[in-house]
Amino acid sequence: MVKRLKLKWLISSGFAITVAIAVASFVANSTNLQTQVITAPGALPEGISAWTVQTGLEIGGRKAVATNGWTPEATLQGSEVSVQSPLGLFQRNWRSLLRFHLAGADDGLFPVEPDGEYAIDVLLGGGRSHVELFFAEYSEDRELLSVVPLSSWEMQGAPREFGMRFKVSPFTRWIEPRIVVDGTFSMRVESLTLTAIDGIHQVRMN
Repeated sequence: MVKRLKLKWLISSGFAITVAIAVASFVANSTNLQTQVITAPGALPEGISAWTVQTGLEIGGRKAVATNGWTPEATLQGSEVSVQSPLGLFQRNWRSLLRFHLAGADDGLFPVEPDGEYAIDVLLGGGRSHVELFFAEYSEDRELLSVVPLSSWEMQGAPREFGMRFKVSPFTRWIEPRIVVDGTFSMRVESLTLTAIDGIHQVRMN
């Protein structure tokens, strides 16, 4: 009896995942259900050559069992961005990836010392959503090594400031700050500062 129940659960779970993936693919590929990205014209923040957004639908919430992949990167203008998930649905599953590129650095990546210690400070203005802060580690030849989570928090409409120290791996030569936001949101990046503890590398967005 237990084996039969377990088999039924596995079958139903597998069916649910299959259906969820099919729904994700339909939504992402439908011309009528595309994410709307709005970026306000204006000067780019100081020290940043570009910042981009990609969107994707994850199945299973923040502990996703499947991802329908990210859309191609869209370059943002100014320091504000608004994203509208399709029909206002999938608020916990539709995610936006923000990537920040450093002016004057190859590929926009921050140069770091292997096993070095750094500090990141972020000030976000307004918005209501779940926000996660990461940094991506790259090797000397700019191959992606890993994406490391730093922290997450809920935006409740008021500006939110966050800062912490972290260490990179012994194999890391470049890093890239990333922010992931859930669902529909509007956000202004007031500032983002990355500093080596010895004070060598610093960039500020104003």
